[in-house]
Amino acid sequence: MTDDIQGKKKTLKDYTEWMFNHVTIVVLIPSFLGAIWQILELSSINVAYIRFFSISQIPIDGTPLWQDSCHP
Repeated sequence: MTDDIQGKKKTLKDYTEWMFNHVTIVVLIPSFLGAIWQILELSSINVAYIRFFSISQIPIDGTPLWQDSCHP
């Protein structure tokens, strides 16, 4: 926190270290966004289709978001 105040630039090592320390967040955010995307897509067809949304599908829904962010 004090590094940001002093203006120290972050290195790739700092970002990598943060990702390894917060791997749960790094994995859950794409899955959560994928689930929201899936619910919105189902509701755009018909709100009744949301009942077919499966919790077990959440990790798979986040996979395309993860792949898009890794390969620009």
